[in-house]
Amino acid sequence: MQVPPTLEHERPFWSRGAKYVVGLDEVGRGAVAGPVCVGAVVFLRNFDTTNGFKQLSEVRDSKTISKTKRERLATVIQDLAVAHSTSFISAAEIDKNGIRQAVHRAGLSALEKISKTIKIDAIISDKNLFIKNADFHYKEIIKGDQKSFTIAAASILAKVTRDNYMYKLSQKEQYKPYDWENNVGYGTKKHLETLKEFGLSDRHRKTFLRKYI
Repeated sequence: MQVPPTLEHERPFWSRGAKYVVGLDEVGRGAVAGPVCVGAVVFLRNFDTTNGFKQLSEVRDSKTISKTKRERLATVIQDLAVAHSTSFISAAEIDKNGIRQAVHRAGLSALEKISKTIKIDAIISDKNLFIKNADFHYKEIIKGDQKSFTIAAASILAKVTRDNYMYKLSQKEQYKPYDWENNVGYGTKKHLETLKEFGLSDRHRKTFLRKYI
């Protein structure tokens, strides 16, 4: 049974006077098509003492919960968060600068959007978001989306946002063969087999698919 994420990683920042602690997580790092997306979420200090926390008791790492539950939780997260944002970096930019740089830039962009509404005091993120040069107190947590409530919420927001983007793309005639409504850009067997017949689209990450070029 999966242990629910908590606010124990946020609490030390709160105890040192931080008011706004941003949780960050990325979605789509391993996809072969479409953008990478970083979500950012901020909750009230000591949010777990509020009724809102009870409304989000099912928050978990986005990969471990159903599509229906993710979409429902994403709506509540947006309603209850002090601030939230998502940011994309395109497949073309990933090919140009690499996935590491893309994730870093998406994270900074998501933070910039948050900073327009609140003064960020600290950041916690899942491993490998590479935000260490930002001008904030920062903590990177291995498997953070499983341990931190705020990071898990950010992962849900990022996944729902990115998945919906891929669903919309999949409705366009030139992208229908790739089955993005089901694989959201990941390299499933059906998706990769389709490349042999239709080739790569302008939304595919060519550096991830060199054998198909």
